[in-house]
Amino acid sequence: MESSLEKRKKINSVLAIYSGFLNELAVTLERKEIAADYPAVRERAFRVLDETLSESELDALLLIEGKLRGRFPGVERRIKELLRKEIADSLAACGK
Repeated sequence: MESSLEKRKKINSVLAIYSGFLNELAVTLERKEIAADYPAVRERAFRVLDETLSESELDALLLIEGKLRGRFPGVERRIKELLRKEIADSLAACGK
């Protein structure tokens, strides 16, 4: 059984790793006239990760971005692409 506190900690760790990416995404979305400041993007990213990833998937993500950083650049790029799409789609849907 997943501990919600442990899962929140893992999600916050992932978001800390991707804080620069999330900030860039917020700027990009604002340029596309999608109301998305950094706190809104971070909140949406938290929700996306919470709804779509299990604790074991979060563990794998933290491993890839931690001890294995740089060894799987294709995976790292794909993670960012997926986050970008999920967050942007979610924020765009809220703005409609």
